Amino acid sequence: MKLDLYTLYVGHVTTFVLMTTILLLIGLRYRQEQALRIWGVAGVLACAGIALIALRPYLSPWLGVGLANCLLFFSLMLTWIGGVALDHAQLPWRPGLLLAGAVSGAFLLLPFGAEAFAWRILLFSAAYLLFHALLWRSLRRSPHQARLGYRLGRLIVLLLMLTYSVRLLYSSAVSSGWLANSALFAYLDYQAMWLEYAKLLCFIFICFERLEIRLYQQAMLDSLTGLANRRAFHEQAEQRLADYPDAPVALLVMDLDWFKRVNDSHGHLAGDEVLVHFATLLDRHFGHFDAVYGRNGGEEFSVLLSGSAVPHAPVLAETLRQTLAAAPITTSDGNTLRQTVSTGLVVAARGRTPLRELFLQADLQLYAAKEQGRNRVCVSAL
Repeated sequence: MKLDLYTLYVGHVTTFVLMTTILLLIGLRYRQEQALRIWGVAGVLACAGIALIALRPYLSPWLGVGLANCLLFFSLMLTWIGGVALDHAQLPWRPGLLLAGAVSGAFLLLPFGAEAFAWRILLFSAAYLLFHALLWRSLRRSPHQARLGYRLGRLIVLLLMLTYSVRLLYSSAVSSGWLANSALFAYLDYQAMWLEYAKLLCFIFICFERLEIRLYQQAMLDSLTGLANRRAFHEQAEQRLADYPDAPVALLVMDLDWFKRVNDSHGHLAGDEVLVHFATLLDRHFGHFDAVYGRNGGEEFSVLLSGSAVPHAPVLAETLRQTLAAAPITTSDGNTLRQTVSTGLVVAARGRTPLRELFLQADLQLYAAKEQGRNRVCVSAL
């Protein structure tokens, strides 16, 4: 079966227009996904370039060959920049534009006739390999590179680079006249076309994977303090007890003293700042012990310690209490206030103790701390 390049281009541009439209619509719907919008613009440029190539018999060489390929070069540049934008890093616009401009200038210096067809293929393939190598590098160096979408993206980019490497070697080995009518060259274009579609779908998958993770984090994190919320704390604590059933554990339940007075006297904004301040202290004191900690709601916080950290639990709780009480908190409106915390602490010899039982005992100690005048730590053992 003979594959006609012109037919391939017509089918390619039609399908690519539809997929690019979907990409742009998703990017516009989810404004936080800058990468999708950049890739959408890249797709628009690619569609325009492929359309000009398909209409080449009816256009001047400057449009059907020169402008068409320059649009494709800038589309490749935007594909790379979209990969960088996934991590919200500083985008390499200047080097990208310089590279795309240099390749475009070199392309425009070549004759537009059939005698330079192989040279044009060589230059385009080399530019394609360059920009996709940069894209692969950005996906590989991402802190999220272990996710499925990133792994699939790197695989597809490698397959595209392999295809264009074969295309590059083949173009350098045969004459221009033979190349224009080569079945292998048509098959390579056909394979690259489907890999390009797979790349676009993978881009969408990466962004939806990121969106899913972001929504999960929002569902599991307290939006004010950034700590685990009640649901997340309980899930993580249950998992920790299951992972270390024979290790000792300690549960701390902390309640900021007279917190309602802060809201009534200084306003809810000041109350929020006190909560954030305490969350920062909590992270500073317990973050080094592989502890599970979070905000249960309101002014109540919890910490679960396990293993070798358990003997330090009373000292850590007391140090946290002293640190909070000793340093006045200055709010954004210039007011200064002091805050204290009451803590109930229960220590269990083994992690097999149900979390519900640990909370019951820790709450009893918290109530005892409040009855004894607040701003203190009460401890019990199971």
